Amino acid sequence: MRRLQLIIMMLLALPIGMLAQGSTWQEAIAINQGETGSYSLDKNKTEAWFKIEVPEEGRVVITQTLSDNLEMRWVEVCRSNGDQTPVGRTSMWWMKNNESLEVTDIGKGTYYLHVSREGGAGTCTLKYDFTPCPRANDAEPNDNVGEGDEIAAGQTVEGRIGYLDANDYRDNDDCYKIVVPQDGRIQLITTCQKDYD
Repeated sequence: MRRLQLIIMMLLALPIGMLAQGSTWQEAIAINQGETGSYSLDKNKTEAWFKIEVPEEGRVVITQTLSDNLEMRWVEVCRSNGDQTPVGRTSMWWMKNNESLEVTDIGKGTYYLHVSREGGAGTCTLKYDFTPCPRANDAEPNDNVGEGDEIAAGQTVEGRIGYLDANDYRDNDDCYKIVVPQDGRIQLITTCQKDYD
């Protein structure tokens, strides 16, 4: 009899724990790259939280699928502390079924996806896709004069700039060192390429 009571208590506790997952950023539903996470929303449950791990600088695409008559107010990518502050310009309002939110300047870190229901009821499913930056990264730290690697005459270096990480830090500067052996002329050629449309 005692064993039966224990099993019944465990079964009753299971749905309570499952309902708590996704209702706050602390209980966010983890979504692995290339996979989906889902949460049911209605007039009593109007928001949900998901969590993604971005392995390095690159592009993140979040695709939303909605069931039934569910309508969403927004989907936003939030900082790693879950303070409900979107990272950069990463909110999409009135996102429709099968629409995607794309973040092309995201850095390595843990991010939270915050969704809010506008009306109706149903399941919100988010798919997380990640594409790493196609260019090799420069050696960090090199954001300040005196920190960068030395570039030899005739050498070409490649780096990344402009990515925003989970702590809201944007890599705006890359510094390098050159040694000029004698008086004369130097020529520096820079080429900037946009990695994503």
